[in-house]
Amino acid sequence: MTSRANRVVVVGLDGAVPTLIKEWADEGRLPTLRGLMARGTSAPARSILPGVTPINWASIATGAYPHTHGIVDFDVHLPGEPLDLGHDAFDSTLITAEFLWEAAAGAGRKCLVMNFPGGWPPRDARVHWVGGVGSPSSHGDLQLCSSMYYVPAGPVPRDARLVSDGTLILGTPGGALGPTFAVSWRDHDITLRASDGTLIDVREDAWTPWHHAAFERHGSVSGHFRLRATRSAAGVLGLYCSQIYADAGFSAPTSLADEIAADGLEYVDYCGARGFDRGWVDAPTMLEEAEHKLKTMAASVAALQRRHDYDVVFVKTHLLDHLEHAFWGGFDPLSPWYGSDDAPVFEANVRRGYELADAFLADLQAALGPDFGMVVVSDHGQLPHLKAMSPNNVLAAAGLLKGTVSDDGPVVDWSQTRACAATCLGHVYVNLAGRDPEGIVRPEDYETVQAQIQDALLAVRDPETGERVVELAITNREAAALGQGGERAGDVIYAMRPGYSGDTNWFPLTADGATVVRVGPQHHIEADFGDRKFIAGKFGSVHGCSLPTVSLGRGTELATFMLAGPGIRAGYARAEHPELVDVAPTIADWIGIPAPRQAQGRVLRDVFADRQDVRGGSDPGGE
Repeated sequence: MTSRANRVVVVGLDGAVPTLIKEWADEGRLPTLRGLMARGTSAPARSILPGVTPINWASIATGAYPHTHGIVDFDVHLPGEPLDLGHDAFDSTLITAEFLWEAAAGAGRKCLVMNFPGGWPPRDARVHWVGGVGSPSSHGDLQLCSSMYYVPAGPVPRDARLVSDGTLILGTPGGALGPTFAVSWRDHDITLRASDGTLIDVREDAWTPWHHAAFERHGSVSGHFRLRATRSAAGVLGLYCSQIYADAGFSAPTSLADEIAADGLEYVDYCGARGFDRGWVDAPTMLEEAEHKLKTMAASVAALQRRHDYDVVFVKTHLLDHLEHAFWGGFDPLSPWYGSDDAPVFEANVRRGYELADAFLADLQAALGPDFGMVVVSDHGQLPHLKAMSPNNVLAAAGLLKGTVSDDGPVVDWSQTRACAATCLGHVYVNLAGRDPEGIVRPEDYETVQAQIQDALLAVRDPETGERVVELAITNREAAALGQGGERAGDVIYAMRPGYSGDTNWFPLTADGATVVRVGPQHHIEADFGDRKFIAGKFGSVHGCSLPTVSLGRGTELATFMLAGPGIRAGYARAEHPELVDVAPTIADWIGIPAPRQAQGRVLRDVFADRQDVRGGSDPGGE
């Protein structure tokens, strides 16, 4: 009988790159991760194509492949709906497989899930849930307002608000409106006066305490926020307001929010790179916000553990992925953004994120105690981003798609379109009559159009090097061998050469018809994911576009996986790469519960200390 772990914490580090972890752990910069590898088992893991956030967290949490759990892209296309319509892939109601935490609850284990992707809204009342949907976006339904920036004079940074009349109403367009302040701007600080005479002094070198106020959003809702004065790129002193999060309504049961507040904690989702991307805050301030979030999450776990004595805890942070997209180009010599003089600064920003993640793991260990085994896993790695391809421009050049482009983005003429890449990356759909609302391709021509799509993608060459840009283009039926395919997936599924992106959200249909462009600092971009405009040029790293095992520069598409605790082999660096679908079955076996019902991954038997064969070797990982 295997020595079981009675309890386990599963920590998701979105975008954690195993090569960076090893490098910095060997240097002594990541003592907690280094200790986990010494006490347990580690291995780079294969993500599921495309290797992006919602697909792979769903595979981690269910042990199932995309064609089973239903999350096949960053957005989800449902059969019978317009081909360019996608649904939020983090919505738990779209996931058609059982979660590991649901299986654990069914086996009588007490579970807490905090900020883990794909689980909101909660589907099992036995499972305690805290925090957001796990999306990298800063626009979550559980927040009242995104972070915001206010300035007294021009030039006004992107998406900031000009406050020239001395009256500031806290809130954002489309968000909740909050309290009104009289604002006074000085050289190095800002004063806000509330209607009751209360003063808030805001300085450049420090955050204010957290404040609570009423906000109007479907009635009056109490929310919390904090402030800091920062300087825009033009040198104008502005007021940065954190993400505004409700005091309640972000937990199930609702009482958990009160229990967190009772410990003096203001819970917030991680607000992402919104402020940094727009130039409102610098990298150190972005990292300070992230550190606060990680500290608060760990403290919230501790507060709830004291009250509820959980057996299984799931918690996830998106910090590393944001930092890598922002800074990878500056420290990887292969990147168009690379400059040797600035490289140490860019690398230090990313490394600091890993150090914060390492401290977060230590805080969780302290909060939960030695009885808990620990699993650390990421959903994908990162590669340097060199060039971008527009799949729909490729299809248009091949005569398969017709459309126009306006300031609001591309508009497809479905009456003349036989194929369209949607909704994000890796998938091309045939506009099939009888299946799609405006389908024009006859069923008898379906396979012919599939072949035309494949030919068009595989014919794309880099205009500078002449090399093939698309490495793989297979049919929906063939994709089943990779865990993809099914009625939600594209009719053709493709993968890019390492370093190239092929995302319709990063590089949509454009008026110039360009198919492949070099990315880099020459691009000035003021758009976001989902705006249907070219944004590829602001991402220094890329993931999910290439096959899951490739490496390039200082990066790899491989994900991180390690586990340590009772019964786990110590100091074991597994040679074979597990798949992320193996995580849930292995954890289930470790803690002695049935695997999730639709799980398709293997139990990695060789990670257990007492499952070595008589010759001193190990089971290579299968059943």
